[in-house]
Formats: sequence, structure tokens, C-alpha cells
Amino acid sequence: IPSSWDYSADVVVVGNGGAGASSAISAYDAGASALILEKAPQGLDGGNTGVSGGASGIFTPLTDMITIANMACYGLIPLDVVTAFCTQASALPAWLTSLGATTQLSPRTAGIPPSLYAAYVSPDLNMNNMTIAVPAFSYPTKSQPTGAMGWGNDLFAFLDNCRVSRGIPILYETPANQLIQNPMTKEVIGVVATTWTGQNI
Repeated sequence: IPSSWDYSADVVVVGNGGAGASSAISAYDAGASALILEKAPQGLDGGNTGVSGGASGIFTPLTDMITIANMACYGLIPLDVVTAFCTQASALPAWLTSLGATTQLSPRTAGIPPSLYAAYVSPDLNMNNMTIAVPAFSYPTKSQPTGAMGWGNDLFAFLDNCRVSRGIPILYETPANQLIQNPMTKEVIGVVATTWTGQNI
């Protein structure tokens, strides 16, 4: 265990995509300090979120969403993990709304043939709603209020604005390359990262 640290935070997030930004925001709002490590140069790329549709497919009822997600994983992921994922995914639009985003429901055609899951779910299943959670815009205008282009970019720009307003720092061009564990408990207590100049921190 290092005798000193170059940076210290309650939560260190690796990667400043949509998930990373959301993790840091959630940690901060729960009363923890947060630091983000990002291997890319400074910008609003947003990882996969920046090139996504910026939407969350929400199936109802939740029990049916869990059933279908478990089937899609072929049982390779523990059911409690699938359940946690679906539960939190269902809460995502409300969480974004609590941050100040607006959400809307967009009717979608289910991408999974009903013949594959009909016998395993309730008659009340609705797979035709996809929640789009971004700052208000007028569809199909591509230029969003934040100046970003497209739903995914705009969603990430919104999350980044939330990060900035909380003063959560990012170390750009600083990829993480090793976790530091407590040798006795194996608890992860830190991370080694490399700056753009090649210095380990």
C-alpha cells in the first residue's frame, strides 16, 4: 500500500462516458468526493453514450423485463445481477428528471420476436415504449440546446454539465492501468494511472 497518494477521493471513476459521469454524480450527491480518470483528451465525446441514441428501453412490468433480460443472457449472468440491472435501468428516467432533464416516451417496435418470450411473461408486457431522457428539444431537430449534435451527445453534454456544476474533477489523458488492493482483505483501495507525459500517479 502506498505511503502517500498523488490524488485522493472517496470514489475514483475510470472513464468519463455516460456511466462514468453518472457514477461520479451519484457518488457526489450521496456525500462522497469523486475523481474521474479519462484516457482521452478533453472534450465532450462521451464514449459510447456520445454516439448512442440517448434512450433507455424500458419494459413493463419490471418482472417481465427481468425475465427477458435473463433469457437474453442465456443464464450466464447471475439472476441477482440481472435483477439489479433491470431495476436500476427502470429508475434511470426518473433519476435524470431529478437532475433537471426532461424525458419523453417514444413508441418503438420491440426488437425481439414475441414468439421467443411470449410463454414466459405476463399478458401485460409492454415492450413498445422507449424512454428518451434528454434536455427538452423539438424532434427531429438535430441541434440541441446544449450545442451538441444528436440525442446521445446531448445526453452526455447534460451529464457533463451536471458534473461541472458539482465541481467533480477529471484527469484527462490519464488512463488507469492497475488497481491497488489491500494485501490482507483484497479490497480495492486505489488505482495507478499514467499521465500523458508518462508519469505514474
